[in-house]
Amino acid sequence: PTYHPKAWVVGVEIEGTSKAYAFSELEKAQAPVRDRVNGRTILIHYNRQARSATVSDEHGKPIPSVMAYWFAWYAFHPDTAIFQAQ
Repeated sequence: PTYHPKAWVVGVEIEGTSKAYAFSELEKAQAPVRDRVNGRTILIHYNRQARSATVSDEHGKPIPSVMAYWFAWYAFHPDTAIFQAQ
């Protein structure tokens, strides 16, 4: 799917594999969202009130992530995978 260019996403890159999590999709999902990127289990913690998100591993250790507009994330990660809520 394509998102509005100014849709907020949290993006993660693990060992060359990137994935974007649109806030609109995170709002539909049960928090925290458990997912796998490049074979690693990650948790996305979305805060609806603050409209922010953080990412950690399954042990709670923070994983570097970027909150950005969709157009900016996609410009730097054109091969990004995209999370879709069930």
